[in-house]
Amino acid sequence: MNEIMNSIGQRMPSVDWIAFGLAVICSALTPFVYHLGLIVPVAVFLPSILRELGLLNDGDEFTRRVMHRAGFHTLLVVALLVFAIWSFKWLSHDMLTGETLRKIIMYPFVVSYILQYWGARDGAFRILLGIALWATLPIFPYLTSLYEVPGGQTGVVFGSLLGSSVVIIALAYLVRRWPRAGGVLLLAMFVASIAGSLRVTEATMARVAVPSMILQACIFPGTLGLALLLSGRREVEPVN
Repeated sequence: MNEIMNSIGQRMPSVDWIAFGLAVICSALTPFVYHLGLIVPVAVFLPSILRELGLLNDGDEFTRRVMHRAGFHTLLVVALLVFAIWSFKWLSHDMLTGETLRKIIMYPFVVSYILQYWGARDGAFRILLGIALWATLPIFPYLTSLYEVPGGQTGVVFGSLLGSSVVIIALAYLVRRWPRAGGVLLLAMFVASIAGSLRVTEATMARVAVPSMILQACIFPGTLGLALLLSGRREVEPVN
């Protein structure tokens, strides 16, 4: 946490801005264009790989430390996932090869990376705006009539996506204006996500979907809420 607090005001390299933005866009549109999913991990990790190989010299020592710490945090999360799966027989081993593993490798890296650059308040603000953008982008295929939901439910899906985006944007600005209140609300969402996930009773869902949802809840509302509460009032206004 001290590392995060000392990083307030740092500027993320332009390549990372572009890469993370591209990852958000491609991830949101993958349900409509499947092959876009191949671009997401490349966008997330390629800049750091090029820096580590010495082929991209746009950062300083701080950037390298952020990159290494984000990678270490990701390793810890993946190791925890592997340990949990092999310790609890009711967890499906499919989580080690499917969509869950892909997300568990990428999400901690991005969250750790951003929080280290901008601190808890401004980092959480940017992450939440990214999630809102991720929730909004699938609306465009519906608007252009490129995709329709079977059963005439397109309007329901459209309204759900738009409503989710508005709520997340409001939460982002709440976090920026009142970080402690935002932290409490994010932790409440974290607890509610876990409680809701554990209520799933179907055997197949309980073995795969529930652990997946819990892990994602830990990474996003859980991590952001905890970081905001721990930062307290020590965090100053970031340099734009």
